[in-house]
Amino acid sequence: MFMKKKLKKVIPNNMKKYLINLYNEIYYWPTIKCLKKVNTEKRIILIGTPEHGNLGDHLIAKGELEYFNRNFNDYKIIEITGGNYRHNNNKLLNLIKKDDIIAITGGGFLGSLWIKEEEMVRDVIEKFPENKIIIFPSTIYFEKSTYGNTEFNKSREIYRKHKDLKICVRDANSINMAKILLDGNEDTEKVIFTPDIALYLDNYESNHIREHVTFCLREDKEKILSTQIENSLKKSVVNKGYSIKTISTVIPKKVRIEDREKELDELILEFQTSKLVITDRLHGMIFAAITGTPCIALDNKSGKVKGVYEWIKDLEYIVFLEDTDDISATIDNLLKMENIKFDNSGYIQRFNKISELTNRESINKK
Repeated sequence: MFMKKKLKKVIPNNMKKYLINLYNEIYYWPTIKCLKKVNTEKRIILIGTPEHGNLGDHLIAKGELEYFNRNFNDYKIIEITGGNYRHNNNKLLNLIKKDDIIAITGGGFLGSLWIKEEEMVRDVIEKFPENKIIIFPSTIYFEKSTYGNTEFNKSREIYRKHKDLKICVRDANSINMAKILLDGNEDTEKVIFTPDIALYLDNYESNHIREHVTFCLREDKEKILSTQIENSLKKSVVNKGYSIKTISTVIPKKVRIEDREKELDELILEFQTSKLVITDRLHGMIFAAITGTPCIALDNKSGKVKGVYEWIKDLEYIVFLEDTDDISATIDNLLKMENIKFDNSGYIQRFNKISELTNRESINKK
């Protein structure tokens, strides 16, 4: 690491840029080669999947790929990460065919909060006006400010020009926003309400010993939980005689496609060995759900935790709290729960709507 930092200081900026571009050319070449090689097959192009360290987004990508593999096994599925798209977007103009289905990865980045991701989505929509485009289950959030309104108007203009764009949203607050973005029609069929695609995943229950209470809290601009309340919660847990472990669904490094499974397995193990999780991260809540881990979920700035919780509120071991006034009793109740099984069969049926967007019936192989 020391040598890497020294090299960064001595290498000129223009050389750094050249080396980064060269590395990207080599690393992303297999995807470009695949697009050229299988250009006669039916294809789904999944665009925008992560290489950053947010493992919640990687869980979404895994859910999307699992969904395609079960339901579209007569299609060739080609994954193009966000980094790959930004590096090769001009090349992709000639490599993606008009009859390819384009799927844009889901998540919480649509809107003005994570504007670089929104700009990538706009670019895909503008560059491929003839393709069927489906945005996978997402939360849409534009800040109520001059800046937010300006970005909203930019997106609306671009989204409405596309003749075959559908948006899947995962929370009620995003439904009307998506309708306004697309055509303003209350009865539009361009907006589909489905769960977060990570809930398509299952089989993560385990027999690991669960000993500690895990805190999985945000440290970015979506955080609204105060340090004072966080410390109070930790003190309450310690007073009950439990040890605390602090984790994050975000790790400080890039996660390439080939490393995704390994990093997800390591994080899933953290949940499988937790007796209780307290989180304000949407996928902290979902990691808890799919691993059968008792969880207290708190909201974030965009309200997406509360929105997605509506899909899983029937899971008795996941509790969403508007405030922390009664959290002590909730902690006591959840700590008593054991041998929990996650059943996602109800969610599976809701995902049929995505298959209907491609004018085919869902296979839903298990």
